[in-house]
Formats: sequence, structure tokens, C-alpha cells
Amino acid sequence: MLPLLALLALAACATTAGRSVRPSRPLGFPATCAHEGRRLVVVPLGEVAAADLDRLAERYRRAYGLEVTVSPALPLPPQAYDAARRQWYGELLLDALDRDHPATADTALVLGVLPHDLYLQSMPWRFAFSAFHRHTAVVSTARLDPVFFREAPDPERRDERLYKLVTRLLGSALCELPRRGSERSVMRETILSLEDLDGIDESRWD
Repeated sequence: MLPLLALLALAACATTAGRSVRPSRPLGFPATCAHEGRRLVVVPLGEVAAADLDRLAERYRRAYGLEVTVSPALPLPPQAYDAARRQWYGELLLDALDRDHPATADTALVLGVLPHDLYLQSMPWRFAFSAFHRHTAVVSTARLDPVFFREAPDPERRDERLYKLVTRLLGSALCELPRRGSERSVMRETILSLEDLDGIDESRWD
């Protein structure tokens, strides 16, 4: 596989401090982003709740004007699992998505949704929220719900975090936006913790 062009929302530590920031403006892509006619392909990696995928698809249809397709689940390749770490290799999952769902001219992003913990062999992090290469990405929901840290489940907060990660991936894949300096921006330079992720205002691209 080609080198990763972007590694999104890598995390070296975990925290559930801070609440998610509500958008200050209506959601949507920047005016310079040509998204008309582009398609988001959502691929569950293993067993993902259908209701979660339906909410994600409807949100990106309604708020961002994308055509969204939810594909049948892609079985997780056994060779992509690191039993010692109890995590999945992001790079090998990207390879599997590239083989089964190659991006086409109208593809905004092929998004694999993984309910398990993720890491990247190419980076010295303990885990990653997501991995990205061109028009293919994997996002892990494992650490987005406080239940991962033995706290009370919070599906709404989990979904808010997931949407911020997906919007950030679309900013890179579809809009080709550079990383920016503002800590509140979707395209902030780095996301190293859940606190960083919660501080993002999804309506801000500055």
C-alpha cells in the first residue's frame, strides 16, 4: 500500500474530560468545496449496529448534501488483528477496503466503520481514532463512548465525536483542505485526545 497521506485523530492518551462543542453555525462544507454529485460510501467493518449507520448516513445527506450508500458489512481480515495488543492494524484494513470498494470518480470517501480498537503500524502511538489514504478511511468508534473507560454509556456523545471525525476526513478527501491552526476548527492540525476532539466546532473550517 502507498504511504499514508494523512493520519487523522491519532491519540497517544485517552481522556473523557470536557463536553462536545455545539456548532456555532449551520453545518455544511466551505463554499470552495465542490461536493455536488459526490458520494460517501459507508462500509461496516465487522458487526456495526444498523441504526448507528442509518443515523450517520441521514446526517450527511441532510446536513452536507452528499449521496450516501451503506454497503454490506466487510468481514474483518484475520491477518489485520494483533492479538498481543488486542487491536486492529489500520493499514491492513485500508488495504481491504481498497480491494473491495475501490474509489470511483464520484466517490467523496469510502469510509470503513470499525467498532474495535485501532492502531497504525507506521506510527508510534498506542492507538488511533482513524487512518486515511486518499479517498479511503477507517474510523474506530471504540474509544468514542465513555463506556470504553468504564463510565456510563453515552451514545449521543459517541455519535457527536464520530461525526466530527468523519467531517474531518471529508475535509481532507473531498475538499482537499490543509490542516489549520485554530483549535476549534474541524481541520485543526492535530487531534491527540478526546478533549481535543470535543473542543472542535464542526461548523468551523478556519
